[in-house]
Amino acid sequence: MRPLLLSVLAGALPLLLRPAPSAVQVTAAPLPGLSADRTFLPAPLPRPTVLNFWATWCGPCRSELPLLAHEQRRGGAVTLVNVGESPAQVQGFLRSSAPGLRTRTGGDALAAQLRVTAFPTTVVLGPQGQVLARHLGPLSAAQLRRLVRLTEASATQGSEAP
Repeated sequence: MRPLLLSVLAGALPLLLRPAPSAVQVTAAPLPGLSADRTFLPAPLPRPTVLNFWATWCGPCRSELPLLAHEQRRGGAVTLVNVGESPAQVQGFLRSSAPGLRTRTGGDALAAQLRVTAFPTTVVLGPQGQVLARHLGPLSAAQLRRLVRLTEASATQGSEAP
């Protein structure tokens, strides 16, 4: 019985974790932002960017927040998007656990558009909003640097286009 169950789960997993097609052009509405002590008016997502979907209840998300905050502080193109939680709840979490972090809130529609089914999920958006890469699960420092370099390369290529 157990091998059959494992086979069924293994076969179904790719269907559950389907990546967004690379042909998807992100057309997200402007999302509001916040930090531990400020709120920001809704603004379009920067492009290119490393877009990280997260939630305060997600242990793996919380474990990678210091790495993402460090990359934001050093000027890396990293945009966090909280999904499914109120701005007040997210801001309370940031005050107590991640005071230097900036995030966007209200990412439910964007997560649906990109077929985000688990947290954390990280997507690299190119200059025209196209999906360049996707990573499911917490990021290591090396993985994050690789994704940030991909945004930098796509920005250079995008600026050279006619």
